[in-house]
Amino acid sequence: MAPLQRHPWGFNYLRLRFLAFLLRALVYPGTRAKIRRQTMVEGVTCKRITVPSRDAGRSIVVDVYSPDHYDSTKPMPVMVNMHGSGFLFPMLGTDRRYCSTIAARTHSLVFDMDYRKAPEHPYPAAPQDLEDVVAHLLAHPRLYDAANIFLSGFSSGGTAALPTAAALGPARIKGVVAIYARADGVRDYPRPQAQMGEGVPRTPWLSAFARECYFLPGVDRADARVSAQHAPAERFPAHVYLACGDADWIHGNMEAFVRKLKDAGHGDAMFESIEREGHAFDKGSPGTASWAKAEKMYEAVAAMVNRAIRS
Repeated sequence: MAPLQRHPWGFNYLRLRFLAFLLRALVYPGTRAKIRRQTMVEGVTCKRITVPSRDAGRSIVVDVYSPDHYDSTKPMPVMVNMHGSGFLFPMLGTDRRYCSTIAARTHSLVFDMDYRKAPEHPYPAAPQDLEDVVAHLLAHPRLYDAANIFLSGFSSGGTAALPTAAALGPARIKGVVAIYARADGVRDYPRPQAQMGEGVPRTPWLSAFARECYFLPGVDRADARVSAQHAPAERFPAHVYLACGDADWIHGNMEAFVRKLKDAGHGDAMFESIEREGHAFDKGSPGTASWAKAEKMYEAVAAMVNRAIRS
């Protein structure tokens, strides 16, 4: 298999690497604080494993959340989750509360996977890592229920999960969840006017830098493998759940995508607009109104998964 293309060595790549190093160092303390706030719900165990990748000698780190006392002799439904990162920052573990909630409420396994980051590993490294984790699940039908595999992602993780779900198709993916993810990588939608409670305000220069790191020159962002908005509606799973704060700059982007699915006759495509919340609002402090909204959102995801498993 031919190796993936990378940024050519030169001044520009060294600039990307240097700025990425500085930004990662700056956000590291905040990331650790987010992980500490993300306490697990009771009745769930987390174990770190590695999954083989398509590349010889390289594996993918996965935190597996499993409900206590589950029957390991039967194949289990699995949700594969991708954390938000801007395809730039190492943030595995920031979805701990979400992953443990889904495992507890649905009696499923949750594979919270790490994935390669740019600029060292530009597109399509991240979605290929997701494909490899799904391939691992399908290769072990005695352990994992191949009829009930779900994809999930926050921010950039959801941006990768949506088109990957379409690429793999509804025969392999039962449902997909995307939380404040960009479904259309081409068009800019009107910014919302709502005031923001919790969340991260948009930083245009950082968004532009992340895109420069992730996409090599010449990548078509209208490609269905990049932008879910440009994939045929019939390629998406039977169950789709999307959510975004109405003060998030991505809100209109996600709203347009779910409208596309509904206009095409999709039977279970839900978009939940979270009032007065911004990007990554669910990563705030416990006990706040935003935290309570996040808990409600997680429960809605669990309800979708349970509904899909029963169908």
